[in-house]
Amino acid sequence: YILNMVLTINLGRGREMRFRELAKNKFGNKRGYLQKASREAFEKWIREQESYFIIKELVSYDKHFDKVEDIKRTEP
Repeated sequence: YILNMVLTINLGRGREMRFRELAKNKFGNKRGYLQKASREAFEKWIREQESYFIIKELVSYDKHFDKVEDIKRTEP
């Protein structure tokens, strides 16, 4: 079974209108454009959160770095 979840989100009128406008610009005014844009936004947020927690875990293992910013400064 693949379950689809329906999620209701209150974005506020201005943010909702901006989201709809940007989604329509990217995906066209075709059926499903809001779903595509929402899925893309959720996937990006999830990746960012997972990356943050991985970095946070690495920092806890290596006390040489005081903050996440220290790791970013050492990246090539």
